[in-house]
Amino acid sequence: MIIIVSATVAVIFTLLAKKLALKLSIVDRPGELKIHGKPIPYLGGIAIFVTVLLVSFFINLELSWLFWGFAALLSCIGLIDDINNLPSKIRFFLESFILIVYVLVDGYVILAPMVVSITLVYLFFMGTINSVNWMDGMDGLLAGISIIVSSGFLWLAHSLGHPWLPQFTLVVIGALLGFLIFNFHPAKIFLGDAGSYFIGFTFFYMSMELLKFAFSWRLFFTILGLLSVFIVDSTIAVIRRVRNGLHPFHGDRSHIYDQIYKRTGNYLVTVFLMYLLAGLGIVVGLITYSLPDGYWIVFWVSSAIAAYFILFKLKFVSVTLMSANLETIGEKS
Repeated sequence: MIIIVSATVAVIFTLLAKKLALKLSIVDRPGELKIHGKPIPYLGGIAIFVTVLLVSFFINLELSWLFWGFAALLSCIGLIDDINNLPSKIRFFLESFILIVYVLVDGYVILAPMVVSITLVYLFFMGTINSVNWMDGMDGLLAGISIIVSSGFLWLAHSLGHPWLPQFTLVVIGALLGFLIFNFHPAKIFLGDAGSYFIGFTFFYMSMELLKFAFSWRLFFTILGLLSVFIVDSTIAVIRRVRNGLHPFHGDRSHIYDQIYKRTGNYLVTVFLMYLLAGLGIVVGLITYSLPDGYWIVFWVSSAIAAYFILFKLKFVSVTLMSANLETIGEKS
């Protein structure tokens, strides 16, 4: 029922956001990393944010002001980037500053020495926010993957007995489903950085809530498994960009989905293969959580090594190729 309500509200607000974006000319115009042939309205992410906010309050979810405040702040930064295209160094600085404030307000939750804990939270925050943003490169790609990843969080939160996170994940899934109707190829509206930042922060916040609720290193690595489709792509992207003398946040068209599309030439095959990879990450995460002590870490490490090996073998990832003009379909990345 929650999913149906959330999806219905998302449909309404996505239509309103589309009209508003066109009226205010908040659109994604064709460019070097924006392959579509005509301007596509942004503000899809704002529609998702408003949907999650309203439905959460309607069903009386106990989310703190911390989530809404930081989610709104990051969405605003993303919206400014959508309109004015902020330099990567400024985005890096703003994200780092926000995390510092977040840690000061909420504290750190990783059971390790303080320096180690803060470092892990910082890397986790920056990695989640930006890896999710970089996945927003084809119509329906990020929204669909986020539904799959949210489903993994739903299962995990329910298994742990978290008091409100399962309901919240249902709200998020519904909002994404309602938006995906208009975002799947050919997209009528884009998430924009406002949307990808909101989704990334939502995954970060879900992860922190679970770790605060029932911390264990097995749970931490389980969450990494749920987010593995983002982690694999982003780690390769950072290595590739640094190796080519570029800032880690410098956009390119050499992500996993770009490489798959280059080899298959088929949009639907590319998107659904990415969905499959996301699903496999969920399976790895949940198996990791279910295995006994002494076995889960071996399984997790083996799965990670196998994943990178297979992707390199299939040439779905690259640490050398830098293509700004790879023929594909979607937003900047």
